[in-house]
Amino acid sequence: MKQQLLLSLLLIPFLAFTQNYTLSSQLKVDQIGYLPAAEKMAIVSQAQLGYNAPETYTPPSTLEIRATVDDAIVFSGSVVAWKNGQTHDQSGDKVWHFDFSDFKTAGEYYVYDPVNEVGSYPFLIAEDVYAEVLKLAVRTFYYQRCGTDKPSTYAGTEFADGTNFLGAQQDAACRLYSNPVEATARDLRGGWFDAGDYNKYVNFAFSPMIDLLFAYLDYPTIWTDDYNIPESGNGVPDLLDELKWELDWLLRMQEEDGGILSVVGGGSISPPSAETAPRYYGPATTAASFSAAAMLSLGAIAFEESGNPTYASDLRLAAIKAYEWGVANPNKTFYNSGQLAAGEQQLDDYGTLMVQLSAAVFLYAKTGESEYRTFVESNYILSHLKEWGWASMYEEPYHKVMLFFTKQFGVSANVASDIINTYVNSVKSAGDHLPSYQNGEDPYRAYLSSQNYTWGSNNTKGGQANIYLNMINFDLDQENENTYKTAAAGYLHYFHGLNPNNLMYLTKMEDYQGENSCQEIYHSWFGDGTAWDNNPPPAYVVGGPNPTYGLDGCCASNSCANLNALCDAAALTPPFDQPTQKAYLDFNTSWPQNSWQISEPAIYYQSSYIKVLAAFVNLASPTANSTPTASELKAHIFPNPTKDQVQLSLQNGIIAQVHLFDAIGRLIYQKTVEGKKTSMRLSLENYENGLYILEIIDSKGRKVIQKLEKL
Repeated sequence: MKQQLLLSLLLIPFLAFTQNYTLSSQLKVDQIGYLPAAEKMAIVSQAQLGYNAPETYTPPSTLEIRATVDDAIVFSGSVVAWKNGQTHDQSGDKVWHFDFSDFKTAGEYYVYDPVNEVGSYPFLIAEDVYAEVLKLAVRTFYYQRCGTDKPSTYAGTEFADGTNFLGAQQDAACRLYSNPVEATARDLRGGWFDAGDYNKYVNFAFSPMIDLLFAYLDYPTIWTDDYNIPESGNGVPDLLDELKWELDWLLRMQEEDGGILSVVGGGSISPPSAETAPRYYGPATTAASFSAAAMLSLGAIAFEESGNPTYASDLRLAAIKAYEWGVANPNKTFYNSGQLAAGEQQLDDYGTLMVQLSAAVFLYAKTGESEYRTFVESNYILSHLKEWGWASMYEEPYHKVMLFFTKQFGVSANVASDIINTYVNSVKSAGDHLPSYQNGEDPYRAYLSSQNYTWGSNNTKGGQANIYLNMINFDLDQENENTYKTAAAGYLHYFHGLNPNNLMYLTKMEDYQGENSCQEIYHSWFGDGTAWDNNPPPAYVVGGPNPTYGLDGCCASNSCANLNALCDAAALTPPFDQPTQKAYLDFNTSWPQNSWQISEPAIYYQSSYIKVLAAFVNLASPTANSTPTASELKAHIFPNPTKDQVQLSLQNGIIAQVHLFDAIGRLIYQKTVEGKKTSMRLSLENYENGLYILEIIDSKGRKVIQKLEKL
């Protein structure tokens, strides 16, 4: 195990530290670390059930925090048994909590048991403790890029690869699956591989794009331009550059009439550059067109706010065309399963309605056109949030969309309050949500009910954390924001090793403080038997524990050809015959063991984790005793460009002053706003067409500055 000496809060140079204690898997920590002012909890376990049972280890009444630099004892505290020593059924463990929140000094440490003379993996305490893992997690999207080379300059020597999927009849000349003649060829290069395969699905891109665009809008100050991707150093946050890679692909998927092609697929050889098989696309569909309209219009909002109005205008116009095509073609479907690509991308009627509703929300925010608002106000009651009265962690991206709608100017007060009240009541009262945290239902502090541990449980974990973070980001319960933040942090710590497997559910993080991380993923490039079998790039999020995992159906009839020997369930324990949270195996064997049910990454797993992680990233490096500065204002201005009036809305503040400057910086309008208003209308009727600078100052003195264009 590598031990390191913290020389800087910026996580730069490290020196080797000689381990002088025995590592214990029973002492579990967030292997990346903790923010100084945040709750800091280590978890001690004694397995009663599962692959690691029985364990005889019993913790003492007191544990220590020791510095890795000199082994000095810097903190000691008591250990508290979870539920008076009960065995937790989802993990099969008895659990104790060691709370060292009162210790806030930056540095590298480990938890030590002085009686049994064992210790935990090392961890950091620092203001910027999650900054590096955020970069790495976003960089996985670079490895997922389709239609480009990956030189060692950016990919690293280990993962360098030539140009992929731009050969004959591939993505630059992709043909219709049902009529693969030259006349149907389309330039559909770009975009991201969806998961462990090389396919690209418009509908499956919806959740990751919504997550990542909101990650930019909610936390605009944390994104830097130094992620070591080809666009780094261009003055644009690299997250936006990565999002543009996918948005550009969506623009290419749009046909002249506005419809959006649904899917591109084909190929499985490793590495991607070696694949020469033809690629095919599926036809335009209603669902894909509405999904794309949502992504493009939210992209227009983000790029407008980032200072790129030209690209934002292109996205807005494409979104309008896609939406109008979807309305005019309400029943266009394509069921690709068995014909093209892998997973079935066609949405059902409910899913199609929700992506149309999402597109209408963002188009209203971007254009101010009443038709979009009317559609949302007439159809939001058909959402599961309203029908069930429950905020499902599986539908968390839709919740963000609907809550965003409530903050827009001109929305019916009754509709807005209905959405907000339904959401807040669910979060505060439903057993899956805040009560589970308050009652300590999960000793590992990242509760999901047992039936929600399925394929992609880590995505579900991320969705649950983001349900809590929405309470903060949409200003729904100011008095209890610390509670929601701490509840959400439990899921982040779970990803980083605070789980029954003591495993960081990100790949290859040994060189980045994640000492015990996943070594294998099910992926066509980095899969079983490839040169990268045990060496995928760092920070891919895996699917997670899955007690519903099963062998391929051929195993039941002994018909798996020469691979029947792989059907031995006893050799796969875990994931078989385990408590729910231990149903994970770090493996990537393909058919018939079908490891994709557990270890496959996906861009939606990745984005859900990134959206959670972003809430805890602080790029500043104040001292442990300093007071955090106020967060930047979050403003939405629409329509922008405008022909006349524009609506101003603050998502996290009360408007105090508004200043309007012309293009050369002259103050031409100012207004002091009385009362506790979060939105207002501004008329440009008496001003000439052109660019203006709008400055909004809130009641706390914070300000946001944005460009405004009159047409």
